[in-house]
Amino acid sequence: MVRSERDVEIERLDRPSVTLLRCDEPPEDRILRASCISDRKCLASITGTEKYIYHYGNQPDEFFDLSKDSFEKQNFISERSKEEIDERRRSDSVE
Repeated sequence: MVRSERDVEIERLDRPSVTLLRCDEPPEDRILRASCISDRKCLASITGTEKYIYHYGNQPDEFFDLSKDSFEKQNFISERSKEEIDERRRSDSVE
C-alpha cells in the first residue's frame, strides 16, 4: 500500500496505471464504464478514444470520438451501422 497526497491508501496493481485526466493515448484493451445516478437511465463505455452512451431507449444513443471531440459536441452515432452499435452494446455488456 502507498499513501497518496490526500492520505488515502492505494493498492498497487501488477499492471501499469494511466491517469484519466491527462491521457493522450488511452489503452485500447481496457473498457471504462460509467452509469448515470439513476438506475437504467444511461450507461457509458469508453474504449480507446471512442465513447458510447446507451440510454436504454429513453433517448437516442450517442457515440463520440474523444480524440477529435473531447467536449462531446458531435454525436457520430448516425455514421455507425446498426450492426456495429448492436455489437458494441453487447460487447460492452450494457444491455
